[in-house]
Amino acid sequence: IGLINKNKVAKLVRKYTGTNLNGYINSLRLEYAFRWMKEHPDAPIKAVALSCGYSNVRTFYRQFMNRCGQTPTQSKEKP
Repeated sequence: IGLINKNKVAKLVRKYTGTNLNGYINSLRLEYAFRWMKEHPDAPIKAVALSCGYSNVRTFYRQFMNRCGQTPTQSKEKP
């Protein structure tokens, strides 16, 4: 089995996603969080964060804020 050069993977990820690998993974996590929150509106934010692969709720809040301009709690409160 051949190994893939990490620099080549990094270039491909940036080319097709416009961000680095961590940024791409975090965007997938947030997309999953949006769906999770719609499907489980009564779930605590900590449960949402953990279900999306965040081990730290503060990181989840920060990334959510950066992406949406509001906290997950504020987003849940909107109809």
